[in-house]
Amino acid sequence: MDPGFLLGLFLIGLVAGTIGTIFGVGGGVMVVPALTILYSLTAQEAAAISLVGIAASSSYAASYFISEEVVNIRLGMILLVPTVMGSLIGASLALNVQEWILLCLLAAVMTYSGLYMIRNPERLSSPPRDSRVKMTYRNRTEIGGVYREYTVNHPHSSSAVGGISGALSSLTGIGGGSINVPLMNIWMGVPMKVSTSTSSFIISITSMSGALIYYLNGVLLPIVAASVTLGMLAGSYLGSHSTRYINGYALRRHFSVFMFVMAVVALLKAGGYL
Repeated sequence: MDPGFLLGLFLIGLVAGTIGTIFGVGGGVMVVPALTILYSLTAQEAAAISLVGIAASSSYAASYFISEEVVNIRLGMILLVPTVMGSLIGASLALNVQEWILLCLLAAVMTYSGLYMIRNPERLSSPPRDSRVKMTYRNRTEIGGVYREYTVNHPHSSSAVGGISGALSSLTGIGGGSINVPLMNIWMGVPMKVSTSTSSFIISITSMSGALIYYLNGVLLPIVAASVTLGMLAGSYLGSHSTRYINGYALRRHFSVFMFVMAVVALLKAGGYL
């Protein structure tokens, strides 16, 4: 392939991996629109490539965040099982869904996430006085910072939402972080930095599940996927080491704006304007 073509794919992955790691969304919200608009790939092909890149970049980011003791591993494991199941189902459905429907779903998910994060202030529940409550954690809520205790609300009832997140992640190729982050931060009371870090841990596994379904059905383009993935890995390194300089409030605000912009891009593509 043309070196310029491959370089363009690498740069897309680099930007997407950096932003996706900072926000805990995996980067698919940038990769899918970019590949469908700039390279005229189908939504299914873009989703397959995006999921491979997300799996690789999120794995690196998750390992870094775990070493910094920011990831809530127990919570991640609770949400992981239904999310993987949803991811497998979503990828199977995507093979038989028209492209404009997938793009509209992508826009709806991103708009919902952006609105939810803007309208609801960050909620950090205080540790319960009743020591019998088991879902209380002591994590670093800022990378390299002090340890703080917080309580996870509704951990088991949120598993159903995790399944929906997994299905939508594979249907659209976004990785599921745009649902996981608001779910953990707003509904479950998990600090923003812990939410984004734990989201990276979850989607590093669920994204590969969806990518496998696409690969088995011959949708995955290996050379394109490799170029994007290399860029996303480099971006993951930059993003994970940048989060220590970003506070939680700024992260929420930028996350919302980012979601709205990408939602508009997806709708324009669905309507044939891009």
